[in-house]
Amino acid sequence: MTDTDHDFETGSSVLVDASAADCERTNGHSSLYDETDALVAVTYDRSADSFLRAWRRRTGTVPEFVRIIEVGRTMRSTADESTMDDSMADDSTADTPPDERSARVVETVERPNDLDGVREAMASALAASDGETVLVFDSLTTPTEHVSLHEMIPFFNAVSNLLTDADAVGYFYCEESSDISAVDISAVAPFRALVDETVELNGTNDVARPQTPRDGPPLDTLFEALSSRRRRDVLRYLLDTEDAVDISELATAVARLGPGGGSTHNQHRKYYSTLYQLHLPKLDSAGLIDYDE
Repeated sequence: MTDTDHDFETGSSVLVDASAADCERTNGHSSLYDETDALVAVTYDRSADSFLRAWRRRTGTVPEFVRIIEVGRTMRSTADESTMDDSMADDSTADTPPDERSARVVETVERPNDLDGVREAMASALAASDGETVLVFDSLTTPTEHVSLHEMIPFFNAVSNLLTDADAVGYFYCEESSDISAVDISAVAPFRALVDETVELNGTNDVARPQTPRDGPPLDTLFEALSSRRRRDVLRYLLDTEDAVDISELATAVARLGPGGGSTHNQHRKYYSTLYQLHLPKLDSAGLIDYDE
């Protein structure tokens, strides 16, 4: 059974919650967007070849308009598009009409921390697309390994604006791992408050069930709450802790995460005071923690 009843409004950003195993097996392709006139994909964890092979295996064809942005991979000239098609011959792409092949362009952004380059490539691709357009961003977790949350959130906001301008729908993959240390959850969690919709894929990637979007804080409030390293350190510690935490324990933990990695008696008192008076109330007012004074 395949659920394709999800009809998201144009301009929407959709967080796709999936396991890392599912993402690896399907190359980031989902039945959520089987039918579309134009495809723009940003690939961090797979090549354009493998992405399109997975798409063709699932749908039997590819959209007429395709733009793939490979991030952090060896430079590839768009003149080599014929090579890409030849490498996909085993998936019946050899008989793809020439006009369809000519519509495929692969652009490369060399550095995974070049968010400006990725954004400009997406802006160009979306501006050139025509008809019903889908943007697939194959991993939100990978770029957070290379850039700070300060950079990722404005980048995500800019991409959301591009989707609105292009009347496109964007699907952003967040891979969950059984190894909690493999992904910095505190870096991914804020996106749940920024997207328009959240969808969870089941174990076979065949059925998607929408999750009720949470009412997130206003964007300015979120930016302010996450602007302090000390508050981000608080979130990192709390996200790795199942039970409620006393402020004294939290002050010790945050001091160790801060510059110098140590905690003297005076430092502990300073951290305790600022957590109690400033940082915890601000995180609480942003809806990111539950704070009991």
